[in-house]
Amino acid sequence: MTKTSYHHGNLKKTILNEVIKLLAYKSFDEISFRSISRNIGVVSSAPYNHFKNKKHLVQEIILLGEKKLFDTILIEKNKSEVPTDQMLLIAKAYLNFAIKEKALFDLMFSKSNKELLQLSEKIVLQFKLIIIEKFKKGKRLKLTAKGSAITAWSMIHGIAITLNNSKKDNLDNLWYAELDAILSEMSAIWGKGVSEK
Repeated sequence: MTKTSYHHGNLKKTILNEVIKLLAYKSFDEISFRSISRNIGVVSSAPYNHFKNKKHLVQEIILLGEKKLFDTILIEKNKSEVPTDQMLLIAKAYLNFAIKEKALFDLMFSKSNKELLQLSEKIVLQFKLIIIEKFKKGKRLKLTAKGSAITAWSMIHGIAITLNNSKKDNLDNLWYAELDAILSEMSAIWGKGVSEK
């Protein structure tokens, strides 16, 4: 692998970028400060000037991933002022990010993310803001049964993955406590919120 050059003062950014590159073909557990240092051409102790340990490094990588995801969502959302179009645009942006940045996305939604439920809340908020605007318009889309079924499964699958990957001590938070209410609302959306095409 070719060594990355960096300017004095940019070592932290260089390390983060190197980890993102390595994540394309290695799990985070397989990445060591030694391998990062070797690849960017610094002594093996250099990363410790910016990161206390690998846990600290993983949280920084996750924060970088969050920023990239939300920047992407915002750029796409701003391409239209129509809520239905915005919903489609940010949904596509989210999926594209998940595919193009698979390793980073997987890390963001893994058990390694101590703030997984908070990240999920921030993402839900992006959709909620658009839905609030859509409610004001009062229009309903006609959907196919198959599309509705896939949507229903995706919703529950997303909640299951998030809760399973969250720390056990986080499960008593409001998001989990309100799960029955959330499922009831989701059921109403699947059954009454749409009409068949």
